[in-house]
Formats: sequence, structure tokens, C-alpha cells
Amino acid sequence: NEKNSQLLIPYLAEIADIVTTTKNLSIKRELLKILILHPLPDEPSGVLLDSCFETVTSNLVPVGLRMYAMSMVAKYCDKYPELIPEFVAVLETILAEPPSVGMKGWASRLVQQLSQNKKLNGNRRKRL
Repeated sequence: NEKNSQLLIPYLAEIADIVTTTKNLSIKRELLKILILHPLPDEPSGVLLDSCFETVTSNLVPVGLRMYAMSMVAKYCDKYPELIPEFVAVLETILAEPPSVGMKGWASRLVQQLSQNKKLNGNRRKRL
């Protein structure tokens, strides 16, 4: 539970490895939930990011898992704003598909959030 989530910090790298290697989609979903609650490590896994992008774009994956993967990619975008244009393009593709209403709502909310982050980061760079 969230009260004891600090106990997992030493194991986050292992959890990320399991997310990228397991074929069990329910385990992947639950472990992504854990990772989303914690800050990204100083050297986050590019393999985890690639795995999340693949999950987001796969129509063969359950909607809940795709939504958690979207949240994880959005977390990477907070740390690495240069990922925002690519991720927004992926989300806009999802919005054009006929996925579930929840999936469209989640993707739409993330597009708005990332667009605001992109504007904020652009304004910071102009000031520097």
C-alpha cells in the first residue's frame, strides 16, 4: 500500500526489469502502478521507456495496462521534455482510434497536460 511504499525504493530497478521482461500482463500492470508512485531513478531505464511505448501502442494489451503505461511515459516526459512531441503524436493516434471511452479520456488529458508542460519548458528556455 502507499503508506509502506518507501520500503520498495531499494527494489525499484528490479521491479522495472520485471516489467520489461514478464509476459504476465496483470503483473506488469501492478508493477507499473508501483513505479508510477515513485520518482524516476537518476539513470532511468531506456528499456522500461521502450517497453511502455510498445504497450501504449499495442491494441492487443488490455486498456488498463495501456493507461498505466501512458502514465509512466508521461512521467519520463516530465524529466525529459524532448520526449513530449513523440508521445503527443502517439496519443493523438490513439485518440483517432476507436478505443474505450476511458482510454480516449486518459489520452486526451495527457495531451493537454503535456502541451502545458511543453509551453512551460519553452518559456523557461527563452528566459535563460
